[in-house]
Amino acid sequence: MDPEEFPEGEYIDMEGEYMAMEGEYAMEGEYAMEGEYLMEGEYDMEGEGFMAHHLQLGDSPEGEGHLGLSPGQDGISDDGMMAHHMDGDGLTEDMHDDESNEELNFANHPEFGHLPPLDPRRKTRRDVLRSINELRDKYKKKTLHYDLVGNKVGNAYAEFLLSNRPDNEQLKAIMEKEMFVGDQVECLVGEAYLDLDASDGDKEIPGCFMDAHGLLFELQEERDIILAPKYTHCAIGCAFNKEQVKIVELYFRKSVHICKVEGTEDDGARIEGQMIENEKKEFDVGIYAVRVVALKNLKKDFVIAGPPQIEFNEETKNFTIVFEGPLDLFYSNDPKMLEFYVRKINPPIEYGKPSDERINVNYLQIAGRMPMVLDPDPRIVIEDDQDRIKEEQEKEEREKKELEDKIIKDAQKNQNAEGGFGFPVAGGRLRRDDEASKGDATEDDKSKRDATSRGDASSRPGNKSVADDDDKDHPSTPAKSGDSDSLEEEGSDSESEEDETESQSTDKKEDSMEEPEGLPSAEEMKKELVAAIQEALEEREKLKTKNNELQREIITMDSTYEQYDKQPDVSMNEHKYLNTLANVHQVRFNLKETQDRYNKMATELQAKLNEKQAKCDEIQKQFKDLKRSVAENSVVPRTGKKIKPEILNEWETREEKKDSQVHHFRFQNIALRNRLANKEKVLKKKEQLADGLHLIDFEQLKIENQTLNEKIEERNEELQKLEKKITIAVITLSHTEEKLKKNTKLDAEHQKIKDELNKAKERLNKVKEEREQFRKQSQRLRQQTGIENDDSLKADYNNRTFEIKELEGEIQLLKEHHQKLITSLKGIHIE
Repeated sequence: MDPEEFPEGEYIDMEGEYMAMEGEYAMEGEYAMEGEYLMEGEYDMEGEGFMAHHLQLGDSPEGEGHLGLSPGQDGISDDGMMAHHMDGDGLTEDMHDDESNEELNFANHPEFGHLPPLDPRRKTRRDVLRSINELRDKYKKKTLHYDLVGNKVGNAYAEFLLSNRPDNEQLKAIMEKEMFVGDQVECLVGEAYLDLDASDGDKEIPGCFMDAHGLLFELQEERDIILAPKYTHCAIGCAFNKEQVKIVELYFRKSVHICKVEGTEDDGARIEGQMIENEKKEFDVGIYAVRVVALKNLKKDFVIAGPPQIEFNEETKNFTIVFEGPLDLFYSNDPKMLEFYVRKINPPIEYGKPSDERINVNYLQIAGRMPMVLDPDPRIVIEDDQDRIKEEQEKEEREKKELEDKIIKDAQKNQNAEGGFGFPVAGGRLRRDDEASKGDATEDDKSKRDATSRGDASSRPGNKSVADDDDKDHPSTPAKSGDSDSLEEEGSDSESEEDETESQSTDKKEDSMEEPEGLPSAEEMKKELVAAIQEALEEREKLKTKNNELQREIITMDSTYEQYDKQPDVSMNEHKYLNTLANVHQVRFNLKETQDRYNKMATELQAKLNEKQAKCDEIQKQFKDLKRSVAENSVVPRTGKKIKPEILNEWETREEKKDSQVHHFRFQNIALRNRLANKEKVLKKKEQLADGLHLIDFEQLKIENQTLNEKIEERNEELQKLEKKITIAVITLSHTEEKLKKNTKLDAEHQKIKDELNKAKERLNKVKEEREQFRKQSQRLRQQTGIENDDSLKADYNNRTFEIKELEGEIQLLKEHHQKLITSLKGIHIE
């Protein structure tokens, strides 16, 4: 890199390290202030080494930014961190996020301060609904939409199921409480059990929910419900405790789908929706009214819109309603609900035409209800956009890694020899010296190997790997078989990775010698080399361990491999040890010379850079002053007046922003060019075959590797089938146990009722016998009494009794009348 290409950058040589200054772009492999390492393509803000997340909302469903900043505007967060907002249809915000937390932190952003906390299970619902729609798309079924009220119902019912058995009456009660709207509701419940105590922040909980959801895909009855074409919406509820997780999926149909609910500039609301066809694939109803009501009084309209205020598209069946503000609708102290009403389209509904008709929702059919909130939530849009970008990046990285692995495996032609103490041999000169020393020690090594082979041969995997390494050091030793070559493949891969790391570092050194400008310091190179060597050694140990495990498995698979396991345990002779030790000292001496040379070169380059940077700043300041003076003395031809200072300041600010963008893209271009050059050199080097190894050997290894991979795939497929059978058996067993418990309970109730019935029959027989006895006794008494029990006598007796009572009443009346007459006569005589 040429320092003259970085007029805005500044490097300071401090204790042998290059430090990235404030506002400077940190290139790949460089260190920032405070020892923080910056990844490629990120900014170093205020010298803190902070890694910001850049989120682009250009293609979000919202259609416009919701963060309260105009495109291209820069903002300062509460902690002094600079946030860069780039141009686009939406808005790009740098969200500060702790590295240990995958969730975005919206608490420090005033744009979202008025919004309530997000649902902690929103991503689980998103993933579950995505898997359902992927399954429906596979069978060419229509996509299901989510429902906010339905999610609340699902949550409440899932909480209920944690400690209770399924109860349809309880589900209906929850629906009525939450004012749920939907037809043909079907409920599916999935469950999974936890091994340990779980908390709300446990990262394994979402996976358990997905496992519980995946069980519903296994049974045909549940799959038929999920794939039913009559359903249009799906609601998902989640709950868990220390023992289990429950997921509730409600499938139902509605005639209206709400696409978007957003606020307007005048504090109003804009609602967009779409009509859904019925099961006969016909549109039999149309949107007729939309109203907002308060939860305190659901009968009173807060605001309502009818056909005159509805914009309807007959072709797409989309509708739009705008409530003009100012209105206190979203997240107010008085919560509100949004309701949608429909009616039959015959006669046709006249949208957009003025009308004096008063809307009465009592004569309409309610088609949907939801809380008055922003839908979709702008924070969820940002999260989904970030997750989508992350998934695309991970997919690209996986594809790139697979391609690189394929290229490495196809182009791998040789493996490095290894020193006596495990130091990777990193140069052709050292390899040639080692091969020269082998010629002197060939006879000694042969005698030792023969003596060891005649002795007790060890079958331990560790001894086998040592023998393999010794065979690789001695080309005169013949290859055992293709199987033994396949066993050595893992060790070859580990050493090839070390060779790749060393070749990349060697290429960097060669590039630095060819282009001495802009090189990192010797201390940085030392740290990078030490880290690379340490990482390679750790990877080598892991691969050795894996190689030993595979060798043990192969030994147990077939006894015919025992003859290949009996390898001589050959120790390194003294001559080889001294030769290797001398080579190590020579490499260290060369490394010290290189470091001294690079330090001297870095000091000279730093002095040149400081000089050119000072000159650049001076020229830039003079040019800026010249432009300012020319602009202040200029006049507008149309008006003849001078340009206002405010306009000049605005122009200068705009020019500074454009310059910073140019610098940013220039740095990025240089970094990408350097990466491309390094990758091309590594690729060209890998395409060349190494000495002592032929292409046919690699072809043989590839064939054997492919055969083993096919066997592994077959075993994996068998394992998956067995796991699937086990899962189905477990589910069937659980259902059978539940049915058995239920049938046992019903049998007990049936036996109890049967016993009560038998007792009642016995009492009935006794009563019948008593009745028969009384009948016979009555008949006998009738025969004995004769006329006395005649019915006519009884009737005459009753009639006489009734007449006597009537006559007695008349006598009493007459007596009273007589008494009155006597009283009146006495009064006459007295007068």
